Amino acid sequence: MKLERIHWQLLVSLEQEGTLTAAARSLHITQAAASQRFREAERRLGIELAERNQKTLRLNDAGLRIASTAKQALSSIQSAEDDARWLAQRQRPRLRLQLGVFDMPWVYQLCRQAITDSEIDADLEWIADRSQRIETAFSRDEIDLAIHPQITGATELTSIGPDTLVAVLPTGLAESRLDTISAQALAKWPFFTYSLTLQNGWEYERFFKPAAAVPTQMVKIESISGLLAAVGSGDGATILPAKCVNGHPALQVLALQNTQIHCEWGLQLNPKIAHLKPVLSAALKRGFQARFTH
Repeated sequence: MKLERIHWQLLVSLEQEGTLTAAARSLHITQAAASQRFREAERRLGIELAERNQKTLRLNDAGLRIASTAKQALSSIQSAEDDARWLAQRQRPRLRLQLGVFDMPWVYQLCRQAITDSEIDADLEWIADRSQRIETAFSRDEIDLAIHPQITGATELTSIGPDTLVAVLPTGLAESRLDTISAQALAKWPFFTYSLTLQNGWEYERFFKPAAAVPTQMVKIESISGLLAAVGSGDGATILPAKCVNGHPALQVLALQNTQIHCEWGLQLNPKIAHLKPVLSAALKRGFQARFTH
């Protein structure tokens, strides 16, 4: 690796601030030092990183590419350093729960109770980073466990309880007189979703596509809590596992017409703590059943 942290910081600051003078100021160095540091980065890489126009300096595509990656890397490094300092002082181990988009409070509460019931001596931390896939977070050893839904029959997760996809709309509508809703009727609404990626076995493949209906407007909201708030405000509709809604007062839940899409909530563990899987999954199953059995 040819560049050092000081070069990455300068490129990130230059991209954010727009001028070398402002970038130098944000880094608490002189403009001369910033200019020298920038020329050194170009010399080490053997390429130009900016377009020069009289007295201005603007990152080119190569410079922007490094600045974009450096911004993420610096954030991860800073987080790792903060964690290291904190871990050096802590007395108890921790388990890091990645909620991602599934940020309903009951998920954290369920895990907390399962850890207590399993007599696992650890603090539970809530990691809400939605910028990366759960698999990536596991591979980087940034999380220890995750709970999220999968289509029934999939084998990636250890099942802790069943669920079914439902349509979620604001209350007080004409549809409230119905028990089900068709794909054509739902497609007329602005459709909120936590992912624009089409996934096999979910609502697009098994509900919208067979009816030749596609929502005319799709809006991505990477938070179930935020998504439910948007629907509750009357701005649109969505399809979610029913347990995500869990009695929300400003929402009405309708079955999907002509189909039932079953899913399961499941546990995914970091291989480093695979030995906790039997006791933790059993406690989660008991907690899930107790919470959602009426």
